[in-house]
Amino acid sequence: MRSLSYIITTYNRPHEWLMRAIQSVIAERVPHSELIIVDDCSSTPAFVTPSVKEAFGDRLQLIRHDQNRGVAQSRNTGLWAARYYNVVFLDDDDVSFPNRSTALLNAAVEQPQSFILGRTRMYANDVDYRVVPEIYDYSATVLLYLANPPHINGILWRRAALIEIGGFDNRVPYFSEHNTMVRLILRGHSVVQIGDVVAQFQYLNQGLTNLHTQNNKMQEQLLAFYAAMLDDVESSELKTTLQSIRDYIKTQPQIQFEDYLAHIRPTQ
Repeated sequence: MRSLSYIITTYNRPHEWLMRAIQSVIAERVPHSELIIVDDCSSTPAFVTPSVKEAFGDRLQLIRHDQNRGVAQSRNTGLWAARYYNVVFLDDDDVSFPNRSTALLNAAVEQPQSFILGRTRMYANDVDYRVVPEIYDYSATVLLYLANPPHINGILWRRAALIEIGGFDNRVPYFSEHNTMVRLILRGHSVVQIGDVVAQFQYLNQGLTNLHTQNNKMQEQLLAFYAAMLDDVESSELKTTLQSIRDYIKTQPQIQFEDYLAHIRPTQ
């Protein structure tokens, strides 16, 4: 039950960034663990140093896709290759903290939940950050979860629960882990949140989020996200609420993720 598969997905990142992510996993690793790196057909194939090979030995897998498949499918590749009961993921430009494994596993041992939500530092630049979810001691209903979304780096998943629903949802790749968590909640899977801050990631002013904002893609992605959820939801009351949020998003000439959160939080 305390075994753990660490999965890092990577695509066209500088080698030093990937190594920083790997080293952070080495610093947190538990004895019964493995490291799986999935290279999503980078222009220059990802590689690991001899020290990483020495750290994990035969519990290291480096898998390379023969074509680019996207982050959701890359996570699923790692999931199918994993051998242990619990899995955690880390983006290749982010860092896990030394307490991540023990904090999440301790909660997982005490509770029979399908996934454990930790908290993460969200950096808007190299200095300023805030902790998300800002609220963590809540019951993970769909609406409360949407108002307080966690980040992939801070979540421990029961491998069997993910496999039961076919792995990560790829209908809206930008929000694949969010759709996946909603699907688990809708199917009655239980969740527990902990207060520990277990990883960090870059947001808003960097990477895909900034690109999506500049190109007004965030609205498009959120609309697709809600359309996917509405396909899954059976409750008419919940459908009405989700549709009202989607209608609000449609009315905005441009929307950032922060605008969306500011709109739905007061309704909870």
